[in-house]
Amino acid sequence: MSARRRIAAAVLAVGAVLGLSLVAGTAPATAVGSQISFVTASPVQTAFGGNWSIQLAARFTDPTTVSIPSSQATVDVYLSGLDAPFATRLPIQPDGSVYVSQSAAATLPPGEYQMTAQLVPVPGSYVDGAVTTAPLILQISAYSVDARISIDDASVAAEEPVIVAELSGQFVETTEAVPAGTWAFTVAAGGTTVVEEEIAQESGNSEPLRYAIPGKLDRGTEYTVSAEFTPIEALAAGLEVTQPRDVTFRTPGGGLGDPIPYPLWLLIVTVLVPLALAAAVIVLTVQVGRRVAPAGVAADSEDLEPEPGPAEPAWDPFATAGPAEPAPTQVLPREPGAFTQLITPIEPTEPAQPSQHPVSPAQDTPTENWTLSQEDPEDPEGQRLR
Repeated sequence: MSARRRIAAAVLAVGAVLGLSLVAGTAPATAVGSQISFVTASPVQTAFGGNWSIQLAARFTDPTTVSIPSSQATVDVYLSGLDAPFATRLPIQPDGSVYVSQSAAATLPPGEYQMTAQLVPVPGSYVDGAVTTAPLILQISAYSVDARISIDDASVAAEEPVIVAELSGQFVETTEAVPAGTWAFTVAAGGTTVVEEEIAQESGNSEPLRYAIPGKLDRGTEYTVSAEFTPIEALAAGLEVTQPRDVTFRTPGGGLGDPIPYPLWLLIVTVLVPLALAAAVIVLTVQVGRRVAPAGVAADSEDLEPEPGPAEPAWDPFATAGPAEPAPTQVLPREPGAFTQLITPIEPTEPAQPSQHPVSPAQDTPTENWTLSQEDPEDPEGQRLR
């Protein structure tokens, strides 16, 4: 008998049993054999919180190609290490498939689990119960999270130190977000704790967290900063957190070891640019001076003294434009009762020099007249000068 004929005969036999049971209104005296098995290959590997799905098949034992109707049974799933079933009463699809996946309400912590399944007949069913013959291995790995801290140098120079806390690793790369949790900061100096503070890290915020250290710190003192990141309880089991290393910083105190408030390259540029400009101005000044010097004159001609020339005559404010003329004689007119006096000017002892201010030839030298009279009745002695 061929395989096709055997399958058809088995189906007819099952149908006959079901038909008789329905007519009589009672369950069949003999249950039909059934089986439940994994279709998904083992092992199944996933990361914490990842979406995984496993397929099973519920079929009759003879023939194995006939699916068990969903009205006759459901499926329960168990995981090693869990007291209660992981999933219960899973429905059977028309093709006999059963699916089990990660539940959002019950995220499995990292680890290795053995999964088994059980076919549970409903009351009045004509199929037998069944259990998987071999478990499926489910491996869940934890996400790595790297925590680190640093100190903003510019904030230290401004005497307002800021701690920068960052998270990275597999979780951030996969979800493109940081896990929610809490940062615990401790600032100490010389073995004495100065600041203790807890700051919440919001979920999904990929930007570094910045925490300004409160209070006024002592100047010229070295401080040590410690930090610890704790994820929320829902994520704690699935994350492997690498805690940050301690960092130190020194507050400004006027010493050479104080941090530079801006990058070193900017300081170098600030110093070198003015020096370069000053050097360029000096070079241009020297070149311009050499171009202005007359052609054919040696560089050391500045030291030579010019040959002496004829001495310039001294300036005489009383010099005339032409040759000296004899000074006029001033005549006092004779009047009755008066006498005439001749006043002769004194001859100059030095020759007259040419005048820088020539006198117009049309202008004559005025003649001064002086008269002595004794006729004034108010001047009986006749000594008044006219």
